Amino acid sequence: IEDLKTWKTEYEKVKGDLENLDLAVPTDKQLPEILVMIEAMAADANVAINSIQPTQQQASASQAQGATAVPVTISGSGGYGNVQNFVNNMEKNLRPVIVKNLNFGAQEKEGVTEVSQNFTLELLYAPKAKAQQATQQEETP
Repeated sequence: IEDLKTWKTEYEKVKGDLENLDLAVPTDKQLPEILVMIEAMAADANVAINSIQPTQQQASASQAQGATAVPVTISGSGGYGNVQNFVNNMEKNLRPVIVKNLNFGAQEKEGVTEVSQNFTLELLYAPKAKAQQATQQEETP
C-alpha cells in the first residue's frame, strides 16, 4: 500500500507536465487552433496579419521521429519592434514553432519604418498511430 501511495504522489507531480505535453504536441493538426494562436500572438505584438495560409505538407526529418509538421505561411507588417515581439512570442509559445523561412522588407511610411514579413512555419503534432509505432520501435531491442 505504501508503494501505491508513492506512485500516486509521483503521478500527481507529473500529471501537469503530461497535460502540457499534450498541448505542446497534440495528436492531430488542430488547424483552427493554430490559426487562432498565430492571430493572438500577432495581435499581442501589434503586428497586422495580411494572410495566413496552410501549405502543402512536405516530408521532413521530424516525420521520421513520429511527428508530423503542419506548414503555415504568414505575411504581415508592423513596426520593427513589433515584428521582433511577434517572433519572441512564437519562441515562447507552448506549442513549438519551427521557422523554416523568414523574409523581411522595410519601407518608410509617414515617417515610420514599417517592416513587412513573410514566414514559413511548421507546427508539429504526433498522430496517435505514428506515436504508438515510434514507441514500439524504441522498445524493440
